[in-house]
Amino acid sequence: MSKVIVVCVLLLHLTINAMNNNINNGILTGTGMISSLLHSIVDKSSNNSNNDDEKPRILVTGGAGYIGTHTIVCLLEAGYDITVVDNLSNSQFESLNRVKQLLDLPNDSKRLEYYEIDLCDYNKFENEIFKQYSKPFQACIHFAGLKAVGESVVKPLLYYENNLVSTFNLLKLMDKYDCHSIVFSSSATVYGTAEVPITESTPVGIGITNPYGRTKYMIEEILQDF
Repeated sequence: MSKVIVVCVLLLHLTINAMNNNINNGILTGTGMISSLLHSIVDKSSNNSNNDDEKPRILVTGGAGYIGTHTIVCLLEAGYDITVVDNLSNSQFESLNRVKQLLDLPNDSKRLEYYEIDLCDYNKFENEIFKQYSKPFQACIHFAGLKAVGESVVKPLLYYENNLVSTFNLLKLMDKYDCHSIVFSSSATVYGTAEVPITESTPVGIGITNPYGRTKYMIEEILQDF
């Protein structure tokens, strides 16, 4: 049985905006929220390392984007080491350099490692990531995926193939290499045309208006069985 948390990307946007604006009036701040998400699925005491100096390592897919880089800053500050996998289709490598500059990490720091890989390439994903680490990842945060609503309407098959296949590959490799904790970045589009305010009890999957939203909903359903 895996530990799964599905997070609405809108909530992460609001969290990051609060963090950037230094809002802290009794509300969980960006660093606190993201760290709490990881603490809720990762038991640091169960770390597979025998080296007391080795920190728990988190795999972050799509980590070079806006939400990904902000999350990485929070995780590094919280004491995690990070491996980023991103094909740079929606992001730039420079964003990760800026994370290192912000936290005064040297360019060759092992605390933040980056690999330019397409998650749809199963063999490369396995050989260059999962086989390269002697210890399993403590958890994964899954941001990777195509994300433009309008484009998904024009190119639906591209979105179904990319977002679903990449997630299938990730889940298969996580299972194979003994990583069973994942935070999935979903979307408010899964609520379709539901009336606001949207709450945890609002039904999902009803009235979704675009292929992008349907891929997110499908992944949420797949994770129910993971």
